[in-house]
Amino acid sequence: MDSDALKYNLRPPKGLLLLGVPGTGKTLSAKLIARSLNVPLLGVSWGNILAADSPDRALSKLLEIAENLHAVILWDDFDKGFTDWESSEGGVSRRLSQKILTWMHRA
Repeated sequence: MDSDALKYNLRPPKGLLLLGVPGTGKTLSAKLIARSLNVPLLGVSWGNILAADSPDRALSKLLEIAENLHAVILWDDFDKGFTDWESSEGGVSRRLSQKILTWMHRA
């Protein structure tokens, strides 16, 4: 970690959000990060989380597992969590997306 960050007692974030069009290397980057950190890579479908009987519980359990394994999470179609926010399903997507972003921010 950068020595300036250490002076201010700042820790690195838990997460990194890679955004780009298909074919730009997001998946490859996640694989390389997991390999270089020598940790598991968990591939997760956002649609499967939303389709669970209890999406909140499914996401909480997934994040708990990822923490325990010190794993890298590769979200498939994460951008779908930010669509249809105005619809009735948008409330769930919005809530879960916010939970993930907050989790990534916490040390």
